[in-house]
Amino acid sequence: YQGGRVTEELGDLKEIWIDGVLIGCGVSTANLPQDFTKLVIGAMDPTYGFSQLRGLVDDFAIYRTALSKADIMALAAGTAPDQVGAPPPPVPAGLLAWWNFDNAGNPAASPDLVHGYNGVFMDGAHFTPAAGGRTSSGTDRAADFTLPASDRMEVPGATWLNEAGATDELTVSFWQKMTQYTTATSFHAVSPSSEITRGAHAHCPWNDGSFYWDTGGYSNPATVRVVAPSPPGFDAFIWHHFAFVKHGDFKEIWMDGSPISCDRNTANLAQDFTKLIVGAHDPAIGPWQLMGYIDDFAVFKTALPSSDIEALASGTPPDQVGAPAVPDLATWAAGYGLTGGNTAAGANPSLDGLNNLLKYAFNLNPAQPDLRILTTNTGTAGLPLITFTGGSLRYEFIRRKGAAITYTAQKANAPAAWQSATATPVVTSIDAAWERVVILEPLTAPLNSRAFGRVLVSQ
Repeated sequence: YQGGRVTEELGDLKEIWIDGVLIGCGVSTANLPQDFTKLVIGAMDPTYGFSQLRGLVDDFAIYRTALSKADIMALAAGTAPDQVGAPPPPVPAGLLAWWNFDNAGNPAASPDLVHGYNGVFMDGAHFTPAAGGRTSSGTDRAADFTLPASDRMEVPGATWLNEAGATDELTVSFWQKMTQYTTATSFHAVSPSSEITRGAHAHCPWNDGSFYWDTGGYSNPATVRVVAPSPPGFDAFIWHHFAFVKHGDFKEIWMDGSPISCDRNTANLAQDFTKLIVGAHDPAIGPWQLMGYIDDFAVFKTALPSSDIEALASGTPPDQVGAPAVPDLATWAAGYGLTGGNTAAGANPSLDGLNNLLKYAFNLNPAQPDLRILTTNTGTAGLPLITFTGGSLRYEFIRRKGAAITYTAQKANAPAAWQSATATPVVTSIDAAWERVVILEPLTAPLNSRAFGRVLVSQ
């Protein structure tokens, strides 16, 4: 058997994998110790007992990070341990929709900030006044669901939720403050094929104080429902952040940046979502509604990691999470199999004359010769493209988002007389990790007849 992991990188969550399949997930609040002195393989330290394996062990590996699902499956398929754990390629954040309820220009509806999906207020739901949102300041508003009449927000045509169904991953994040304990539903994503149409649904909490996370129905705790009791001291009448997560067979409930439940449900997400309701259950099925307020309601088509959920709970906007962490230069180089001095900024292990710092800056491969020039307007890797056109010097280069390096466009009429370009750059996002920079620098004498250009990269 290929074994699993128990790591602190997931914070309070621990997982056990066998042969590439997640078989256990739970919450343990104690941190890993920081005074390790010895590792024993095949048995417990005999000083403390005689628990011993009778069998064989091979390819025993330890990582200082929590490996991704893809990496664990690769190990189970026979990939060598030193070939996994590299930084993943940039991926979209996966944010499908986000309502912050701050734009009250149309009192009958709230537009989502990602695609403009219109959330229509029904049966008396409305915006709070300014400063009625979770921050209680400025123009921050929330959705008010305090009327006892199934007041709610409905988003028709919510087939975009099927993007989550296709991968069996989903995160629903929001802030909530109740005004009264009721048989409350905070959100209901309608799926006609699901039991009482509960494609994705949460009581947060129900009037018994428990939290219920339903996907595909409600009556079977083995396949569709996870339940968690309220944490000690829970006060429903103040603002709390909640995240309901599904990643494959495992589902989590988070409150204020900490997991309160992790359990297994084997039913896949539905793929026939038609409507999203916030603040109540579909009244055609049942009268369960929230009495309270919701703010910053967001839906992701991915299972967010703990770091992103913690960031949301600390107030980070939903459009600022879900992107891959920016690797430092040494970590990036190690991801290409480089070690020791070959991971240094000034090293050139491929012997092509281009050091690691420049390859890190322009998305080139440090482990092999790679001297590509960026393709204009579409390229996502390559050295800067600098051209002389119409009396101006045009710079085009890609820039790594969030990296601890500086890019400076420079010009000169001789290689020893460099000065910084002064034109305003035009910056467009490529993906979660990279952006494109274009600078059109007008040239005056003596640079208008001959000019050199470069992009200086520094740490």
